[in-house]
Amino acid sequence: MISSIEVHKSSQADLVEGGVGGTVNVKTRKPLDMDSGTTFFSVEGDYSTATEEAGPGVSGLYNFKNEDENFAVLVALAWEDSLYARSGNESSYEWNGAESINYFEQARERTAFDVTAQYAPTDNTSFTLHYMNLDLKADNHNNSLFIFSNTDNCQKTNADGTCVIRESNAENAPATAPYMQTFARNGSMNSQTIDLEFEYEGDSFVWVSRLGKTQADGGTDLT
Repeated sequence: MISSIEVHKSSQADLVEGGVGGTVNVKTRKPLDMDSGTTFFSVEGDYSTATEEAGPGVSGLYNFKNEDENFAVLVALAWEDSLYARSGNESSYEWNGAESINYFEQARERTAFDVTAQYAPTDNTSFTLHYMNLDLKADNHNNSLFIFSNTDNCQKTNADGTCVIRESNAENAPATAPYMQTFARNGSMNSQTIDLEFEYEGDSFVWVSRLGKTQADGGTDLT
């Protein structure tokens, strides 16, 4: 779907949008720049040692151009299904000396659809209609097993006086009992872009006009 990526480290007048920290311009493919009948297809698998599972992914593209080479349509689709996981230990001693063992797992399904139609009535004039839809489903669950050390039984402090080693056993265990905490969430994101572009290239200038709309929404649908 991507033909090139431009990185501008400062703002300039010919950029449609810009930021103080720079601009990244992601250029999608245009059908008149490609040969008629151009076809791309790929299949991939992403294996994770954390989940011991492989996530499949497929993508494809097809481009049509008429005999006069002044009208073309490009259609591209990508899909990926993967499972992400992480585990580790955390501590928050301000909370009754809490320590936790954590496991996070997220099922990610990403779909991208792109269609572009381009018409060039003359050699220096072109109209481009572009639509892109990006969809992400990211359902996850987060599990934590909390135990609590004895905050009064400090074995070692650092230079600031903060306790860095505590010891707890059956005789001096804290009154707070350990417990398991689990969160399950349904998450999603969707982004849609549609725009119509007119471009005219003169002898010493280029005129570009664009009318369109971009919107995105998402977040946690259910917890």
